[in-house]
Amino acid sequence: MALIEEINQGRLDDPTCDVWGCEAAVTLRRAIKDFGIKSQNNTCCYCKEINYSDSHKVWEVEHVLPLSDYVQFAFEPLNLAISCPDCNTAKSNKKVSNTKAKKAVPTRSALYFIVHPHIDNYNEHIKKSGRFFYPKSKKGRKTIETCGLLRLAEKYVDWENLEEVERIEAEAKALQGNGCNRDKIKGLISDLESLL
Repeated sequence: MALIEEINQGRLDDPTCDVWGCEAAVTLRRAIKDFGIKSQNNTCCYCKEINYSDSHKVWEVEHVLPLSDYVQFAFEPLNLAISCPDCNTAKSNKKVSNTKAKKAVPTRSALYFIVHPHIDNYNEHIKKSGRFFYPKSKKGRKTIETCGLLRLAEKYVDWENLEEVERIEAEAKALQGNGCNRDKIKGLISDLESLL
């Protein structure tokens, strides 16, 4: 806390001071990252991908409310989470709230456009199936867009063979309307596996 006070005082003395990047914050950033990796079980707060590496190169400290707009929350635990570099880069400093808060990080879910890692229940807003993400709410859709989560599925879709994907989707819809035919379902699963 004393270190955070010192860093914040430096920002007050010099508003152009880079509180996150300054030399005084190096130890603090490392401790935040170590704590976040452990408390999130090596799981990215947005894509939910697990990476068992403790290397600081494969994890980034995510400021939910972007540091560029909310420097006063640079070290607030509620505004910090751990994300993979891809999600952090995709989200960048995109606007995720209209809050005008100056003294405390907002704690109401409704004030955020995206799923907040500490406030929201991820599964209420997004369904993840393998590498595919399905929005269950507007907030889920916005999170998928903001964090570029479609990038994971795009690696596995054969864009040259969309007719095959459409055929399989049509068969799946037909199966939903008819009684369950085990052999047809097994064939459909086999077809899907061959595309992945």
